[in-house]
Amino acid sequence: MVYDVTWLQVAFGQPLTGMRRGEGLPRLFPVRELQGFDGVVHEGAHLRSPLPHQTLPHPLLHHSRRTIHQSLQKLAQYSQLGAVKRHAQGKRGGLWRGLGSGVASFVRLYVFHRGFLCGKAGFLHSLLVALESFFRYVALDVDREHLQRPVKR
Repeated sequence: MVYDVTWLQVAFGQPLTGMRRGEGLPRLFPVRELQGFDGVVHEGAHLRSPLPHQTLPHPLLHHSRRTIHQSLQKLAQYSQLGAVKRHAQGKRGGLWRGLGSGVASFVRLYVFHRGFLCGKAGFLHSLLVALESFFRYVALDVDREHLQRPVKR
C-alpha cells in the first residue's frame, strides 16, 4: 500500500487554510519497493511495481516560510536549482519569459488557489513563489555560463 500525503502550507506562522491544496503525493510506501528518486527539490519516488494508493485523511503541516530572511534564502536556492534543471534540459530563459512565468505563478496562487483569503501571509507566499519563477528564467539567461549540471548520485 502507498499512502498519499496532502500538505497544509504554513507561512509566517499562519496556516494557509483558505488556499486550495494540491492532490496527495505518494510519500509513505514499503522501502523494499523503492527504486530511486528523481529531482533535487520535491523529489519523486519511483517504485518497482504499481501498488494501491490511499490518501491520508488529514493534511500534514508544511512550515515552508517561517521568516522573510529564510524565504529569501529559499527563493535564491530554488531559483538556482530550477535554472540548473532547465539548463540541463537545454531550455532557454530571459527577462520576458521570467516576467511571464512570475505573473502567471502569482495569479495562479493568489487568485485561482485563493491566496487572497489568507491575508498578508497568503499574499507574501504567492509573491515569493512568483519571484522564484521570475528569477529562475532570468538566471537561465543572465547566469547561463555559470550554471552547472547537477551531480547524479
